[in-house]
Amino acid sequence: MFYIFKKARRYWHTVKYLKPIQILGQIKKRTFLKRNKVSLEIDIDVNKRTSKWIYPPRKKQSMFKFKEFNFFDEQRKIVHQNDWNSVSNSKLWLYNLHYFDDLLSVHSKDRKEDHKKIIHSWIDQNTPFEDIGWDPYPTSLRIVNWIKWSMEDNNLCGKSLESLAIQARYLFNNMETHLLGNHLLANAKALIFSGLFFNTSESNIWYSKGIKIFKRELKEQILFDGGHFELSTMYHSIILEDILDVINLHQALDIKLDIDLTETLRSMVSWLKVMCHPDQQISFFNDASFGIASAPEDLLDYATSLFPKEESVLRKKPKLGFIDLIASGYSRLSNQSAVLIVDRAKIGADYIPGHAHADTLSFEMSLFGKRVIVNSGTSTYEYTDERANQRATHSHSSVVIDKANSSEVWSSFRVGRRAEIINKHNNITDQKIDIKGSHDGYTFLKGSPIHERNWILENNCLILKDSIEGLGKHLVEINFCFHPDINLTKVGENEVLIDSDENLVSMEFSESGKLNIEETYYYPEFGKYIQNKKLIYSFNINLPIKVETHIIWKP
Repeated sequence: MFYIFKKARRYWHTVKYLKPIQILGQIKKRTFLKRNKVSLEIDIDVNKRTSKWIYPPRKKQSMFKFKEFNFFDEQRKIVHQNDWNSVSNSKLWLYNLHYFDDLLSVHSKDRKEDHKKIIHSWIDQNTPFEDIGWDPYPTSLRIVNWIKWSMEDNNLCGKSLESLAIQARYLFNNMETHLLGNHLLANAKALIFSGLFFNTSESNIWYSKGIKIFKRELKEQILFDGGHFELSTMYHSIILEDILDVINLHQALDIKLDIDLTETLRSMVSWLKVMCHPDQQISFFNDASFGIASAPEDLLDYATSLFPKEESVLRKKPKLGFIDLIASGYSRLSNQSAVLIVDRAKIGADYIPGHAHADTLSFEMSLFGKRVIVNSGTSTYEYTDERANQRATHSHSSVVIDKANSSEVWSSFRVGRRAEIINKHNNITDQKIDIKGSHDGYTFLKGSPIHERNWILENNCLILKDSIEGLGKHLVEINFCFHPDINLTKVGENEVLIDSDENLVSMEFSESGKLNIEETYYYPEFGKYIQNKKLIYSFNINLPIKVETHIIWKP
């Protein structure tokens, strides 16, 4: 009975945030109305490029021999029709197969003839409207990639154009309203691309629907500090490139875009730079890893190519000191030696938290230009124990109470109860940055614990104050996940030495907890894991409790 009640409560906390259109979309997706099939009879006419097409960032090469693909270090050969939908491959692997990213990858011109043949093979071996390749999301990305490939002086003709138009017609009738968020924006972008690329009365309708949704969703999804509302640095980067692509195609076809996106781009680029480490790569909050979205520097080059007059603004580096991304909930603390990125955010948009992790009040830290303290990253979307582990609080540099997660992440993309930030405070002077935040994610536990964390950055020291208010006896674990390049040496009951490129850093704890160094894993890319170390300072103690951690380095 308790299990049934617990499961019902989880579903309620998951479903209650959904919009009515999502619920209707989920019902449709799970019934005989799953897909709206469309007519295969279609008129073809194409707009001609009139202006220069700016080459977008290159993707990672994924087709190395004709019909041989490698995604996430898993290589497969596509020989038979069933190989396009083989159950021996993960859904994410198959999605990437159907994206056709290799058309726009490094040295793609060398594989031009193979690309023509693989497009024809896809058309011949994928029955319209069936199987995974016709899911709206891969359909959206494939439409865009085929059109971008065509814009780079490649030839889409005959059955390729017919298939592309049928895919657009099908997408028009099968938008991902059950998901919304970045998926719906990708659908809208594909309709915009199709509507601009073709020149028919039907394509005008595609464009009208796409641009209407695109403008509406940008207002909804881009927060006023420039962050994407799903609060993932990776998806933020994807959406930024989507916007740049839409601008690029309008310019190349000399068609006016009736929305000024300059300020949106400024704020999104600024947000992305704030959320990067000194190595110019993204931090890991919620679902994030390298190699899926284009690298920040490549996106910056793309943006400045499209907006050369904005280059000085777009390339401006984040200032030293304190930067608060108020709408997103993230903050950047920095001085000459250290950069911290701090999470005092919600898990993300209430009605689409699928890419959220239980990472509230976690942080990442670089010293002397190198990552030291990290969150563990993301390597899979499959419904596995590994996916659950990567989303869990213990895989982030935060505090775990009674082995629970601060937000109830479950399945691959679900969240039940959610941690809410209940207090934030900033005290900034020329000499010291002092910020704090607290959340209620553990109040479902007996004694209703509240976690408050205080970061104080001053000269060559970070002081971290963790306070747990509440009643009763609890297991409290303060977790620090370290980058794989970092070596740890325990030198006392409450002290650790951190060795980063011969820069010795000490880490000292107040109180009398139990200090353990564990071997665990860091997940910087999909399909990739690297052994690293995690430090856990734990107490089995009656609340309340306050613990200070001092991280000290030589400037």
